Amino acid sequence: MARKLPYKEGDWFAVPLRDGGFALGVVARMDGKGAVIAYLFGPRSEALPSLEAVGSKRATDAVLARISHRTRFCGRWGGCGGVGV
Repeated sequence: MARKLPYKEGDWFAVPLRDGGFALGVVARMDGKGAVIAYLFGPRSEALPSLEAVGSKRATDAVLARISHRTRFCGRWGGCGGVGV
């Protein structure tokens, strides 16, 4: 039986950037094994925004990225949570 992943489609997360601040992302698709297609948004945020603050982001404003579960993005990266998208 596959292990339940700590995130699902529609969950938002923040990626800490090397030189400070965060990029925002949302899980767009999952393969069920840990690989994720995510939308990543700019510009850089200096602090983690609330989930309510990210609700206005749209896919057309993002870049698309494939992310491996090995990044543990809900653990090492911050702020996973759902919002009505």
